[in-house]
Amino acid sequence: MAKLKMKSVRIIALRQDRKRLLEHLQDSGLVQIEKTETCRKGFGKIDMTSQIQIFERNVTLSENALKILDSNSPEKKGMLSAFCGRREIDPDEIGVIASNAGEVIDVCNRICELNKPHKFCCTHQ
Repeated sequence: MAKLKMKSVRIIALRQDRKRLLEHLQDSGLVQIEKTETCRKGFGKIDMTSQIQIFERNVTLSENALKILDSNSPEKKGMLSAFCGRREIDPDEIGVIASNAGEVIDVCNRICELNKPHKFCCTHQ
């Protein structure tokens, strides 16, 4: 099969399907995606710095909550559990977990708050 250079391809899809669509097109070998520096009218770059900072803060909070839980109640594993590998997660299951992200972050906040020493109960005399 001959490879021909295309001028451009216009794909119209939902933003939420963007990553999955691009991965499918690249994996199937139909197109090669290249970034360009110029943006067409109406298609500019979105400033994501505040969202990135929130995400990184939530990651740190979640990691701290996991450390607290692991130190207070370590996960019980059998001797041969290291050979079992990890459980494969279905993409639909990830969507359900992601939709409950606010609740998960609230629980992580609560775990970290409960782990902090309080002034009125931990004073040494």
